[in-house]
Amino acid sequence: MASIQIVRFADQDQFAFSHHTGEATPGPGQLLVRVEAGSVNPIDPIVATGALAQSAPVTASLPAVTGGDFVGTVVRLGPDVEGLQVGDRVFGQAGVLVGGSGSFSTFALAPARFTSTLPEEFSDEQAASLPLAGTSAVQALDALHLAHGDSLLVVGGGGSVGSLAVQLAAARGATVVATASAEDADYVRSLGASEVLDHHDEAWHGRASDFDALLDASNVRQPRWRSLLSTLRRGGRAIFLSSHPDADVAQAAGVSAAAQLTEPTRERLARVAAEAAAGRLAVRVGEVFDIEDGVEALASRARGKVVVTL
Repeated sequence: MASIQIVRFADQDQFAFSHHTGEATPGPGQLLVRVEAGSVNPIDPIVATGALAQSAPVTASLPAVTGGDFVGTVVRLGPDVEGLQVGDRVFGQAGVLVGGSGSFSTFALAPARFTSTLPEEFSDEQAASLPLAGTSAVQALDALHLAHGDSLLVVGGGGSVGSLAVQLAAARGATVVATASAEDADYVRSLGASEVLDHHDEAWHGRASDFDALLDASNVRQPRWRSLLSTLRRGGRAIFLSSHPDADVAQAAGVSAAAQLTEPTRERLARVAAEAAAGRLAVRVGEVFDIEDGVEALASRARGKVVVTL
């Protein structure tokens, strides 16, 4: 069995490719999945630094398999699993933070509640790229109560979550403005954004105002949420994926703001699959690596999702 493992908590050189034997037995509410592909999310290298060790007790005993997003086939069901069967083609989350065993492995344990079936016509690369990013976008737009005619500002519109949010919001009939790099401007417009602001130009804040809703889908971990709130109209709503806004400060400014912890539930995964099947959602795959080169995948800076195939 092949896998990419966290061998020690460190900022660099913390991953290793490994061949080992044995399959885990799924516990209550778990599936054993034969993984076909997984994709890299920003949280994966963070887990490997040890910064979240208290939240991910599985990694207390290293080595531990990394990765979360996966597509594969159910090979065994644990007790109390409903709605899925052996042989189903599925996608979802198997990361240690959500009670899985890590997806960058030939076989992975995945929580059934974070796993859904998907159409056969989806490629492995597409399917593996959608679970966390897709459910993050769906959950955020639901929390914003985004409706037809609303205006939405997406910060980080060229990223994995932001690009999906742009598409989903445009499909709901919202007017979408997004920030992105100049290199990604045409791409983000093609997804449905009516305007793209260069996020390397700090002056864009002065040109963005009076939005009904804001989604900060960037990976920037700094307290810039105060300045972003100024882009909202009074009564506007904001969701932040990497920052933790002060609700009292937001309320004093006449808006609401919250941080999001994404739950990639089966219901949300099914909605992502349905949107993709209907042609309203497409993912950009940047690079694809074989599992034996998977350590390089975790360091990739490609535009679009980075996928590891098994």
